[in-house]
Amino acid sequence: MRVTCINDLNHLDQLKSNWDAVYTHDPHSLVFSSWAWIRGWFEVKSDPWMILAAQPDDSSSYVAFLPLGIKVIKKYGLNLSRNIYMGGNYYADHTGFICQQEYEFKAIQAFSTYIQHYLKWDKFHLEDVLDARLDLFLKYFEQKQFNIQRNTGTGCPYIPLPNNWETYLQDYLGQWLRRDIRRGFKKVESREQFHVTYLGIDNLEEQIEALLVLNQLQWGAISEETQKIFRSIFHHCFKNNLLWSCVLWDEKAPVAALIAFVEHQKKIFMAYLIGHDSKYEKLKPGKIVYGYSIKYAIENGFSVYDLGRGDYEYKYQFGGKKCFNINVLIARKNPKFKFLSLAKYLKSIVAGKT
Repeated sequence: MRVTCINDLNHLDQLKSNWDAVYTHDPHSLVFSSWAWIRGWFEVKSDPWMILAAQPDDSSSYVAFLPLGIKVIKKYGLNLSRNIYMGGNYYADHTGFICQQEYEFKAIQAFSTYIQHYLKWDKFHLEDVLDARLDLFLKYFEQKQFNIQRNTGTGCPYIPLPNNWETYLQDYLGQWLRRDIRRGFKKVESREQFHVTYLGIDNLEEQIEALLVLNQLQWGAISEETQKIFRSIFHHCFKNNLLWSCVLWDEKAPVAALIAFVEHQKKIFMAYLIGHDSKYEKLKPGKIVYGYSIKYAIENGFSVYDLGRGDYEYKYQFGGKKCFNINVLIARKNPKFKFLSLAKYLKSIVAGKT
């Protein structure tokens, strides 16, 4: 198995059809490892990045991809630590591999060999991994050479959807949430001042900007760099039929919005960002847009509604089932790592005495 390192956008653009073919036939891949999502992320991120691409031989197409980011920690002009991390973090709710099923063992072994022997790094952060092949990948990192720390990551609840909206309301929701959603829908549909718009070619910018404004009203300011990354990802995913959103309006004022990624072939609907204006709290606007998005997912044949990263209680009130990503830190057992570990230990002792 041959591994190539790719780190420029022109080459990435040339990979699109090959990447899409592998992604489509990979039962474990999610939208956060799609070409469109990764392309949008790489386009505007400030740190270096790379994609490892594996092929059986020089004349074959690529059968697996692993996007990675690079972060060098510097102090006093010195490179203290060179870190690599899974592509998409920290904006991806889940990370993982992209691989044709029949090549999984050889490709993942080839990736691990290449990372160990051909990349310069001190720590490898595998965060928010939701991929059954993680254990296979870790198996190739020997304990004599690497320290491996593994722990349960962030909760990311999901709803196994029924095929009927009324069934969902009756069987998945408690009395009070069901009442709030029914009342909210009735208020929206019976009053001229309120209306809901859905994402389309003619309102793409309006939908995105309304979402970003409302998200910041609810959760706090978003940096300009993060907003650029969001916009880039959303535009690329929209062009590839992977984006969905709805906005609740009070005439021309946005009240609440939700944006999601949709996997039509795999029947997975993934809520990503939400926001609402607290001035309309009595209307329960957040519950309304969640309700409209879940209703859309059910009526359009989706089987899973991914509630996104964050183990919040309200997600379980919507019928969410528990699911957790996995975090792994791999550190080389080399002199630099031992020195940094000792320095950290001595620093903690000094801090404890002061």
